[in-house]
Amino acid sequence: MAGIFVAVVALPLPARAEPLQELIPRLIEEGGWLRAHYPGEQPARGERPQTTSTLFHRDPPPDPTAVLGFDPHIAVVARDWQQAFNLTDGRSLLFDRIRMIRSSRMAVARFVLSGGRILPYIEGSFGQWRPDTDIVPWLRADLEAASQFTFGIQAHLAPRCALAWDIEQTQIFFASNAPATHVVASFAAMRAEF
Repeated sequence: MAGIFVAVVALPLPARAEPLQELIPRLIEEGGWLRAHYPGEQPARGERPQTTSTLFHRDPPPDPTAVLGFDPHIAVVARDWQQAFNLTDGRSLLFDRIRMIRSSRMAVARFVLSGGRILPYIEGSFGQWRPDTDIVPWLRADLEAASQFTFGIQAHLAPRCALAWDIEQTQIFFASNAPATHVVASFAAMRAEF
């Protein structure tokens, strides 16, 4: 051990550090976080086009060619009051990104037929329900145990444009403050990124 210490101290190698003003741009370019973009620029012949995928921005997957896919996928989603987190490798659906009503916090099991422009899905979930006080401020937001069953369809109209519709049935157990224990609701949403 002492021999290694003496060798490291006695045989110093010249230190070479990349200047900070060169290191940071190189790391940004290699990491793909920022990249020069020139609208209409075409890649040189034989060169692969550069991707714009980064940590915060993902290129959309290629458009499916079939209208209706028959590739079954099962996803597990954790839904909080404000947002939803896909816990499996399945793609997030539009209603995971846009919460129409913030009244449920549930664990969701989703079955999706993917591979086409139209994605039919069914969901079963269990967790907590409360009145969304942004919509009905006169109700107290007491937590209730509940389950939901949902049927929905999501249509991909373009690479960054989707339309979704679903109908969900909520069963509230042991309701203390809920005006009804059986709630049926339907939602529609459209999202387009430019």
